[in-house]
Amino acid sequence: MQILKCWQRALRKIVLAVLLLSASAAPAQISIFFTPEYFVWQEFIDGNKILEETGPRYVLGATYKMQKNERGFLFGAELKGYYGEMHYDGATQEGTPVKTTTQYYGGLGEVRGFYRAVTGQEYSFDVVAGLGVEGWWRSIWGEGGYTEEWLVGYAKLGVELDPKGRGWIGNVGIKYPFYTDEVARLTEVGFPDDVELHPGKHVSLYFEGGYRFTKNFSALAVFDSWWFDESDVSAGFFQPESRNYVAGLKLQWAF
Repeated sequence: MQILKCWQRALRKIVLAVLLLSASAAPAQISIFFTPEYFVWQEFIDGNKILEETGPRYVLGATYKMQKNERGFLFGAELKGYYGEMHYDGATQEGTPVKTTTQYYGGLGEVRGFYRAVTGQEYSFDVVAGLGVEGWWRSIWGEGGYTEEWLVGYAKLGVELDPKGRGWIGNVGIKYPFYTDEVARLTEVGFPDDVELHPGKHVSLYFEGGYRFTKNFSALAVFDSWWFDESDVSAGFFQPESRNYVAGLKLQWAF
């Protein structure tokens, strides 16, 4: 449960940062959102796809962002949790075909710094950098199934368009997982020990774009991804090169 403890400690620190920001005198916008997503997880060995998981994932979260009308620095944060059940179509690392269901549940906490580079009568344009931690549990059902626990620490850099009333809204950028940890709970299927792996690190992309229809309500198309290179071998096991993509519709309400 070491990954769970690390994720909980990081999440407590992010929540504390949000509370401290909320207690400041600066005006801020707090939003809640719900995002139904289509989730894809793929794994490759020597460039050949050996596994694909697809299905719906449901996300609930909240964001905080300081607001001001002049150029300068701002701070913000995001917290979210998610759950989904995926169709698993793949094979073991020995090549045995497997079709089953995979269950995902996890969460993310992120703190952000913004530089408001442009501010106009209708729109503001911000440069954004963030630090976050994401943890999830991947439970493979059926005979031979087991649980994986993932923890990823990451940095991101992007730009954001923010309307002052109704108008187009969006952000785009890149993120990099500077820390990766995966524990495969193989004792659940009779192995003497669990296996800890560190998937390789790779830059990936994110995007959100949509429209703020009223002062409170926005709808955005979202895309997010993780790209991991193959891990080193540990106790005869390794995490193959992995790609994760999600696309969905984010429904957001601002206070």
